[in-house]
This record gives sequence, C-alpha cells and structure tokens, in this order.
Amino acid sequence: FVTLCSSHRQFSNLCSSKFHSERIFHERFERYYAKYLNYKPATMKWRDFYIRIANLDYYLSNNLLPEFDHTGIDEIFFRDSILAELPDEFKKLINVYAYNGKVFEVNLLYSMFNELPHEETLLLSAEKGNLEMVRWLMEHNITSDFTFVHAAEEGHINVMEYLVELDPIQLYDDAVESAAERENLQGLEWLYAYNQSLPSSENYANAIGDANFPIIEFGLRTGSLTEVRYTILNSFYIQRTLAEINKLYELLFSNGVKIIEG
Repeated sequence: FVTLCSSHRQFSNLCSSKFHSERIFHERFERYYAKYLNYKPATMKWRDFYIRIANLDYYLSNNLLPEFDHTGIDEIFFRDSILAELPDEFKKLINVYAYNGKVFEVNLLYSMFNELPHEETLLLSAEKGNLEMVRWLMEHNITSDFTFVHAAEEGHINVMEYLVELDPIQLYDDAVESAAERENLQGLEWLYAYNQSLPSSENYANAIGDANFPIIEFGLRTGSLTEVRYTILNSFYIQRTLAEINKLYELLFSNGVKIIEG
C-alpha cells in the first residue's frame, strides 16, 4: 500500500491526508487491525492511527524493539550505565517507547497490558526535556526525587517549571551543582532567578577546564566562584591558547578569585 502511494502518481489524491485518504486508512484499519479499534483517540486522524498501530503491532507480533532515540542523551552513557544496569527492562517495548518519548504508544501498551514503564524512563525523559512524557509518567504515579535534577542539568526549563508547580520542594542544591558541572547556563540562570540557588566554586571545574567563559562569568557575577584549585589552572594552561589563558587570568584576578592548593 505504501509503495502504491509513493510510486503511482494516479493514486496521489487517494493517498494524501485529505478525505479519500482518511476513508482508505479507516477501511484498511478495520480490515487488518480491528482488535485495536477501541484505542483510537477521537482527535487522531485515521492515517496517523493506522501507521502508529501498524508499527506497534509489528513489534509486538515479532517480539522486536524499535531503535533507541538518543536525542538529548549521551549515547555512550546510556549504553554503559543505563543499559548495563537495567538490561532486562530495556528489552520491554513499553520502556523503549517511553525512552523515545512516544506517549501514545506507552499509553496504549499500558491500557492493553496494565504494566507501567520503569522509573528510570522518568529521569531520562526529564533529561531529554520531554515534558509530555514526564507528565504522563507522573500522572501514573511514577515519581523520583531526582527528576528535577535531571531536568536542571540539561536546562529544560519547561520540565523544571512543571515540576515546581506540582511541588515547590525540590532538590535545588543538587540541581544547581549538576547544572554547573554539566555547564548548562540556562539551568543555572533559572535556578538563581527562582530562589538564588548557586553552586560552589568546586562545581565550576569543568567550565574552567573547557574555557566555558559564559559559565565562568556567571560564577563571577553571582559571587559563587571565589576560588580555583591550582591543579585545575595548571591543566587549563597546558591545553589552551594564549588568548584563552590571558582572558581567564584577567577574569579571575580582576574579581579577586583565590588560587588554592590541590
């Protein structure tokens, strides 16, 4: 059917997203996927519903999984940490769909099998900034104290605001430290504006090593970067250009930053 639509021009009108297309997809759905009819949202087009169900049914029928969508996540970290710790969980279709942010598919699988995704998918969704997935998981009583931290370290303000609205008591100290260590200026700026949360001088080590001057300047402007270890500066000196070295030293010394042992 897909080949027919794409390769034969005379069928282009029937295969479009207009009325005829909707009728065709509706009829084909009732013929091949009637067992899923009760799961169709009233607002979803038949074409979209057909494609989503066809894909889901393919994975279910063949005991296969879709590819992981690592957008917003360090793929190596996911493989070496998350998959290594939870190999069996991410062999489940609902967890892969949750990781990929497929709310419709997750909701449908939950309706069919009454099994919820693993808690780790909430933290990963927050880290990816997938507010719709975070909301669905939390509405189904999947929670973690560290959801806010994972959103903050990547600067996903929409998720942070949603979580604070649900509960103003969050791990702000952990969040601001993570945001600084991950060098996320958006997260730092939001936390500082919201409740004056600031990291310690130690948390700026990565920003200094990477010559991330916007983060360094944030620390100086807010008075949270007051000292730097000698070993960090020595490493910076070896790896950076003369212009970067001069800029860093000018910023540090003009703001009275102390150099300490270690």
